[in-house]
Parts: sequence; structure tokens; C-alpha cells
Amino acid sequence: MMDFLFAFIWLIVLVWPAQKIITWVASFLHKNLPKNTPILPNLPLQTAKAQIKMKHGYANPKETILAVRSAVTISGIITVLIQWHLLLPVIVWVILICILISFIDVK
Repeated sequence: MMDFLFAFIWLIVLVWPAQKIITWVASFLHKNLPKNTPILPNLPLQTAKAQIKMKHGYANPKETILAVRSAVTISGIITVLIQWHLLLPVIVWVILICILISFIDVK
């Protein structure tokens, strides 16, 4: 039970570094790849745009879902890299948060 608490605390603490990693990767790809490259490099750019819009308070629900899911997922990966024994609780928390964020109304 304590592992789930520690995993949740690690996830929450590492959300900010995860957001910074997402924006850094998007900036790096934007500078070093030609425009309109295939889908994979466009995903970090869309995610970073959603992160920035959410930070400034004018993200629509779809962008909010993308920003939260990506930040929580990256945070979970970082948590598992730091504390390997928290793998199962981190997976549970990431899936739970991603499911709960899906309940935002996207019209």
C-alpha cells in the first residue's frame, strides 16, 4: 500500500520535469527536422503546444487531455527509471489518471 502512495508522490513531483522534457524535445525536433516530417516528430510538437496553452490557460479540452496524458506518462517513465520497484503502482496510477482525464467533455 505504501508503494502506491510513494508512486503517486513521485508522479506528482516529476510532472514539472516531464513538462520541461516534452517542451525541450519539441524545440529540438522543431529546430533540427524539416517542417511537415512524418507523424512521430509532429506528436511532440502538438504535445508541447498543448502544454504551453494549458500553462497560459487557454487550452481547449482536447489539448488539456493531450497535455495531461503526456506529462503523466513521461513522469511515470522517469519514476520507473528512478525507482524500479514501483513499476506496478506507477502503471496503475498512469492508467487510472489517463482514464479519469478522458471524462473531460470534448465537444
